[in-house]
Amino acid sequence: MTEARVSGLISRVGLREYLLLKTQLLKGEKMAETSGYTGEKRGAAPRHSVSKCIELTGESEKGWDEAVRVCVAEAAQTLQNISDVEVEEMRGTIRDGAIASYQVRCRISFRIDDRLRGH
Repeated sequence: MTEARVSGLISRVGLREYLLLKTQLLKGEKMAETSGYTGEKRGAAPRHSVSKCIELTGESEKGWDEAVRVCVAEAAQTLQNISDVEVEEMRGTIRDGAIASYQVRCRISFRIDDRLRGH
């Protein structure tokens, strides 16, 4: 890598991140996986995104996986740009010595669309 390209990379990601990347690269790890560096050319408009999180509780008699799917399906009915789901808590209701229902508390993130905010 030429000195100019190294200098440009440092100016985009910072010296600390560059040194970390260089160390990881020397260890055989892929640069793109660890840095978030997109390869955008200098002067290109930066990409920004903002996400919002909501918390939902889902329930299923089939299992925790299905309870998560219930949360995501419910959110998808009214939200666009859902990007991820994080299970924060798992619970079960016991009847007659067996799990009768599965509950999960999920945090669902979705990107805010700039077009809707007038930007």
